[in-house]
Amino acid sequence: MEYGFQVHTKRARLWPVRLYGVREQNWIEFQEITQVEDYINEHSHVYFQTIGTLNDKKQIDKSELLSIQGPLPYIPIDRLSVNEIYSLSEAAKLWKLADGSTLRKAIEKGKFNKGEIRKSDKVWFVTLPGMQRVFDAVPTLFENKVSSIEFNQVDHEEIWKLFQKGE
Repeated sequence: MEYGFQVHTKRARLWPVRLYGVREQNWIEFQEITQVEDYINEHSHVYFQTIGTLNDKKQIDKSELLSIQGPLPYIPIDRLSVNEIYSLSEAAKLWKLADGSTLRKAIEKGKFNKGEIRKSDKVWFVTLPGMQRVFDAVPTLFENKVSSIEFNQVDHEEIWKLFQKGE
């Protein structure tokens, strides 16, 4: 299993990402949130790269950060087990969504990628990576168990609005 961080900025939610710093002209990949916090406090920025891409690392300034959570398990779609697949009502409970209708609307709007959802007879199923990408990397029921750093007086209502827009 891989691990990544979820980053909320003033403009977007980044998931799944690896976080980096630079020391003596060498990239250092952070494994723990305390390492990230120390680096940001010293340098006022951090670098990120989306897991599964070959994109260059990009810098995020501390002034743009709202929060960072992690490290969190990231499961590539091709390595899923039955434990990472949920019925819509089960996923709605984990993410504290009103009911499965929120997820049905997301399916109808095409928010999920191929391989993240499946209908069997009359029952829809959704994968953990799909829920993490569309809604939040941390199921609401578990958010108190995840290490996080908050910056710039996080407005949780503003973050939720970003999630609902799919950003």
